[in-house]
Amino acid sequence: MIRSATLAGPADTPSAGAAPDVADPFSRIVGQRRAVSFLQTIREGIRLGTHPHPLLFLGRSGHGKTSLARAFADSIGADFVRFDCGPELKSEHIIERLTGLKSVSVVFCDEFQSMRKRVQEVLYTAIDSNLVPKLERGRLDRCADPVGVAPFILVGATNEPGKLLPALRARMVNVVMDEYSSTDLAAIVRQKTRRFFLSLSDAATNLVVQASGGSPRAIVQILQAIEVTSAAWRFRSEAEFDEAAEDPAGDMTGALAGDMTQDLVGDLLAPVVAACGALDGGGAAGTGAVAGAASPLIPDEFVERALAWMGRDRAGLDATGRTILATVARHRRATAELLATVLGLDMAFTRENLAELRARQFVEAAPGRGWTLTAAGTRLVAELGLTD
Repeated sequence: MIRSATLAGPADTPSAGAAPDVADPFSRIVGQRRAVSFLQTIREGIRLGTHPHPLLFLGRSGHGKTSLARAFADSIGADFVRFDCGPELKSEHIIERLTGLKSVSVVFCDEFQSMRKRVQEVLYTAIDSNLVPKLERGRLDRCADPVGVAPFILVGATNEPGKLLPALRARMVNVVMDEYSSTDLAAIVRQKTRRFFLSLSDAATNLVVQASGGSPRAIVQILQAIEVTSAAWRFRSEAEFDEAAEDPAGDMTGALAGDMTQDLVGDLLAPVVAACGALDGGGAAGTGAVAGAASPLIPDEFVERALAWMGRDRAGLDATGRTILATVARHRRATAELLATVLGLDMAFTRENLAELRARQFVEAAPGRGWTLTAAGTRLVAELGLTD
């Protein structure tokens, strides 16, 4: 009875108020208008016979870099080849995939900064000459003549470009990802709720937007939590809707009422009525046909319950984020080293959380002063009661 679906990338959704154009893969992308416009210009150049420079997508994790790269590949009719970079990715893996390319492809490297230096060297050699070292029984044979590969467009994604080899970074054109507006984030919530077969009120949608911290990936995570925490309620509600649909001439309100209050019944009927109006032109004939297919409006309390289940508050902060803000407020300023020591966290995790808080404009780094609260951070600390 409860429906589920496989999700696409976090920002793989149509613009607010517009249906996606199946002929244009970029119409799936919410926000990122500067990046999309730039990639569309590159697409036109490719159609005229030019070969573009490698691209480096810069932006926070979860901001749709993978979806944008896939849309770019689809828009030029290229295969999409993805590498998840990390210490386990070796030169042999890259060479094997590159020599197997049969046509022009977009080669997407996620978490680009994690790629080994030797692998980066193989890539920028392939970019320059379309040649890679030969593989002999799965191992590099540097004494043999290099092997040619089909032309490809390299697209890397990172939020730490300084960790890339300068020689590779110098060969790439930066594409900076913008922050999402509230309107864009609300459009992402609406699209994802349809894919989860969930229905949220405007107030619940706004709460998800607020708690997401501006990250489409966080939106998906919150909706997954809502799907879990509301599962039993939706099972009962959808069963009651199906029973009512089998007897459209009967008293639907009476069939649904059961243990629910009259206010909740009204909320549940609202999306059914809307769906009937959209599909039937407002006529009553199709009411029974679509009632079972509608998703009952989930009470806002389940959004609050999902956030609590995730350990997030209304501002989208988890326990670590709240603790870091409280510590910075208490010390007035703090270095990453101090925070890691006081909180018992490793340095990489501490810096990752600080970067997230800075992106949300709750903290800022001042040269020689460490991390301090912004005005927004100070207000949030007071609202959450994080200091004594």
